[in-house]
Parts: sequence; structure tokens; C-alpha cells
Amino acid sequence: MAFAEGLQKAGIVTCGKHFPGHGDTHQDSHLTLPTVKRSKSVLEKVELFPFRQAIQKKIPMLMTAHVVFPALDPKNPATLSKKILTDLLRKKWKYNGVIISDDFEMKAISEKYSHAEACVLSLEAGVDMLLICRGGEQGLETVEKVYAEVQKSPFLKSQAFQSHARILRLLHRK
Repeated sequence: MAFAEGLQKAGIVTCGKHFPGHGDTHQDSHLTLPTVKRSKSVLEKVELFPFRQAIQKKIPMLMTAHVVFPALDPKNPATLSKKILTDLLRKKWKYNGVIISDDFEMKAISEKYSHAEACVLSLEAGVDMLLICRGGEQGLETVEKVYAEVQKSPFLKSQAFQSHARILRLLHRK
């Protein structure tokens, strides 16, 4: 946190990663979808503890983890989990900073979902910014598909407006 605070004082946006944790895996999410099979109480003490501290210190951005935490959401990796991003992070912890996904080209996500599917699911879960590092030609198609889904869904439209407001606050912070 001291390093993050120093960066922030210098005007550099800091981003905590990978929420809700990634250090307790023996697998690389670039290659496969890891699972952390810890109890909720252990997750609170180990994986979640530093994020609580970061949120108390007003860290402006958090990056998601492409990791499944069965004690928090038995079905979805954190990046696609409403239980983790909206229910825990936004509602229970009252985090109002920007949530950015990790790269959707990582195999933890890309082996099961197209970019567009993963983007829409993550927006529904509470992600504000979507990260595709090497989208190439598929990038424009993904943007068009995601845009179409947002236009069809009042919920996603509302999410987009809220995300836009959070991103603007981040850009204009002092």
C-alpha cells in the first residue's frame, strides 16, 4: 500500500490485482482456469485481506482474477461472477472504484467463451472496463456484439452508465 500511495501522490493511477486473489493457485490462468478451494474464513484472512486494506485506502481500480473460488461462487471465475464483483465487492464492501477485467485472451476464459460472451458476462457481473490485449480483427467484431447486447438490455445500459461515471471520476481525480 505504501508503494501504491506513493504512485497515487505522483498522479499515477494504481490498480490492485487480481481480485479476489491469485496467490494461492498452482496453475497459470494464461494456460488454464485455476480453482482456489479454500474455505470462506481462510479466504477472508488470506486472499481477501489485502483487498480490504486497499479499499480502505481508496485504491481507485481493481483488476479481476480469472480464478474460481467455490466458497464465494462455485460456478464462475471471479471475472464473470456477480456474487463476487457485485454482491461482495460493490454491495457488501461498498467499493465504488473502477473494476477492470484481466485479459480475455487468457485460456482460463478463452477456452470456454468467445470474447463477446466473456465481455457481456463480465459486464453483467459488474466489470467496468474490458481488457483484450491482442484482439486483432476479432476486436471490432467483439465491440459490435457487445454494443448490440448492451443496446438490447436495460440492465446492461444502466451498468454502462454507472461504469462510465466511475471511469470519468477516475480520469478526473486529483
